[in-house]
Order: sequence, then structure tokens, then C-alpha cells
Amino acid sequence: MNYPNYAKAIVLSYSIILDGWPTNIPFTSPWNIHMISKIQELRDALNVGTCAWKRLMRTELKKYKEDLERCRSDSGTSWKRKKAQREDTKSERPMKSSRKSNKTTKTSRG
Repeated sequence: MNYPNYAKAIVLSYSIILDGWPTNIPFTSPWNIHMISKIQELRDALNVGTCAWKRLMRTELKKYKEDLERCRSDSGTSWKRKKAQREDTKSERPMKSSRKSNKTTKTSRG
């Protein structure tokens, strides 16, 4: 699952939310949770159903998107990130010198 981009990649794309994630466990990949007790707590919540996927209604999705935009505008981060330009592409590249063709003309086989 795409944890770093969860809001955009999962919630907004599929209109679903992981509801009931234990509050004392950070929302991150289980690979990044290093305490066995926390992993077991998350596993138990998923097995019992206190943490489960929930489909969002249109009104819930609209409210989620508004809250997300408000939260991002308050923090000063861009809602749509631009890809950073590589350092080596900032200046124009020199044009390639024209190559002489070494191809020979095709002859028909007969």
C-alpha cells in the first residue's frame, strides 16, 4: 500500500478509507513498526474488524478532500507536487554534430 501518499493514492482515487487504525500506532507501513506488541495490536484490530476498509459516500469524500486541502494550505505545502528538475538538465544541452551516414544503398536480391 502507498502509505506516504495514502490520501491521494488511496482515499481520493478509490473512495475508501482505512477506518479504526489504532491511535497509539503511527500510520505507516507495518515494516516500519519495530515493536512486536504494536504489530500484534494492529493485526488484532484488522482481524476483529475494529480497523477495516470503509467506502466513503460522495458527501464524505467531498468533506475529506476539503479537510485535506485546508490542512495542506495551513501547513504551506503544495497539494499537487511538481517534480523537481534535475541539476544536469537546467542548462541547454549542446546540439549533436551531424553524423555522416555509413549506410550503403540496398540492392535487390534476384
